[in-house]
Amino acid sequence: MDALARSDVDKLTSLSDLGTETPDEIRKKWQFATEVSAKHYNFGWQITGEMQADPTDGSVKLSIKRNITSPGTYDENYALPMHVVDGKWKVKVGEINSTMYPGLPRA
Repeated sequence: MDALARSDVDKLTSLSDLGTETPDEIRKKWQFATEVSAKHYNFGWQITGEMQADPTDGSVKLSIKRNITSPGTYDENYALPMHVVDGKWKVKVGEINSTMYPGLPRA
């Protein structure tokens, strides 16, 4: 979430899993999402929990305030689905609810 808030395309690429997409393809999608789709999108987040279904699958539960600079913003609950790829936890970006962040990359 920190990498997303800072539009850190390198970190987002290294932490993302989009199925058969190559790192270069993932990078291009994150670059578009952070520089075009959500250029002025501000949000706040808090980790509220985690769940591990098995040794290679789990999720991180979040409370997100979308458009945090707008009056009347409120907490919304989301989850980051994750799984282990080559020994590292990665976010299954394609399974994140699309309302959480504008223009989330999709496979």
